[in-house]
Amino acid sequence: YVVLNVTLETIGADNEEFATSLLPRVRNAFITDLNGYFAAVSVEDRILVKAIKRRLHIIANRTLGPGVVHDVLIQNAFKQRK
Repeated sequence: YVVLNVTLETIGADNEEFATSLLPRVRNAFITDLNGYFAAVSVEDRILVKAIKRRLHIIANRTLGPGVVHDVLIQNAFKQRK
């Protein structure tokens, strides 16, 4: 399994409120994308935080629209071997 703590950084109260209102949709899009990503990489590979951050930013822009999310912050990236 993989544990990621993800924070979306927005600029302005309107963008924050909009992103919060659609958070279930964003979370679903993130999980769907990351499930495919981690299925394709080896368990032995380390987590490439920069690549995941870039992917999640693209997904956030697709889900919420461009300019809503300024940055994606990833903390505590952890991958457990089976």
